[in-house]
Amino acid sequence: MTKSKVCKSVMERANTHVSRAEFDTDSCFLNLLRKLILCLFSILRYKNSLMFVVRPYPECLQTDDIRLIPKMEELLHYTKMMEKVLQENEIPYTVIDVLDLKKRADIVKEKILEYKGLKVTTRTDRDTFNRDD
Repeated sequence: MTKSKVCKSVMERANTHVSRAEFDTDSCFLNLLRKLILCLFSILRYKNSLMFVVRPYPECLQTDDIRLIPKMEELLHYTKMMEKVLQENEIPYTVIDVLDLKKRADIVKEKILEYKGLKVTTRTDRDTFNRDD
């Protein structure tokens, strides 16, 4: 398989438009390589980050005559696709599937403390924090 055919095949899979002139040069490979490297660096960074997926609730959808409000089905589909991408790339994440804001904040606080290697207990010392700290 020629360079241009390989490049064209990869770019088509990635839904990236490349002009015909780029297929006949090494610039296609350099551009593709740059994109792949950036993608890999992003995945590595995400694997070492705190990721949260907040499930949508119909109660949160309110029209305000300014913003477009997506349909609930679209939001659910997007959320499932996001989880699929995270799973396929082995990126750890936490699902926030409660509506109560205090409970949501508690989940995030707990994950931050867990990420920092700190324990959540009832009293405060050097390496331990109370939920209300």
